[in-house]
Amino acid sequence: MKDESIEMLADAFKEYYTNYELDDICNQFDIEIDYQDADPDYVKLAQTLTTTTSRQSTQKFLKTLIPDMLKRCTERIANSTSEDLIYHQQMIRHIEGFQWLLREPKQETKSVTPGSYIFSVKSEVQTYFSTAKTDVIIVDPLIGVGTLDCVVGVKSQIRVLTGKQPNSFDRGFEATLKRFRSKIPNISIRLYKPLQDRFIVFNEKCWLAGASIKDAGSKTLSLIEIRDHKQLILKEIARKWSEAEDFFSADGGNRSGDQKFSDQISLSSESTEVSEKKKSSLFGFLKK
Repeated sequence: MKDESIEMLADAFKEYYTNYELDDICNQFDIEIDYQDADPDYVKLAQTLTTTTSRQSTQKFLKTLIPDMLKRCTERIANSTSEDLIYHQQMIRHIEGFQWLLREPKQETKSVTPGSYIFSVKSEVQTYFSTAKTDVIIVDPLIGVGTLDCVVGVKSQIRVLTGKQPNSFDRGFEATLKRFRSKIPNISIRLYKPLQDRFIVFNEKCWLAGASIKDAGSKTLSLIEIRDHKQLILKEIARKWSEAEDFFSADGGNRSGDQKFSDQISLSSESTEVSEKKKSSLFGFLKK
């Protein structure tokens, strides 16, 4: 790691953590921290971390520290005055650059049943989304920077339907979204009254997700392919998308494409014939 990058990591420690917080988190992961008078030796700590990335304790420390540092920086961006804003905007790019320190061991993606997956590493989720050849639809009650990070490699249109609750977004999400705008110019986000289930749709397939995509990497993400009732789920997604409130739009809020979107995933009269009893036994997503 270059000297300037070590210095930048040291500056990030100093900027986003108090001495007590840094000492506490180092103790949690058995990371030794030296002091110069009353202050931690930030540069030495940065050097130690970048030269011991193969150690399990270092990896656990970095997996906790870097996402938390990104979150703290994002919060500063959302709440800073114009005088400090530029500094934090520059810092967040450097912090993102430290992601290479998270050297995940190669793991084989597990497939429980054909078309279903269990992802334990964020890079696996990113690879999964990068295979999209059609528009991508994500239904998730909670979204955040992790959601955006997972779909950066998607070239087609991305539609995200999320909740309308105060906790539906990570804190500082709007500022983060603006920062990702150049990387994901094709994303549209809409808000719908409380959602219960999570779905992903692309390449003519539909999956039920066991956790929010924003937590990929920190939590195991299981995807179960829906086959028997796929068309019913898609119809409900199209309906709720058309009724949802615009939050961010790739086309400036133009809804002229809604009908086309609905037509693409609409049901034939034969496939919509689902009994009320059967419908009530399906996912909570189908409830009004």
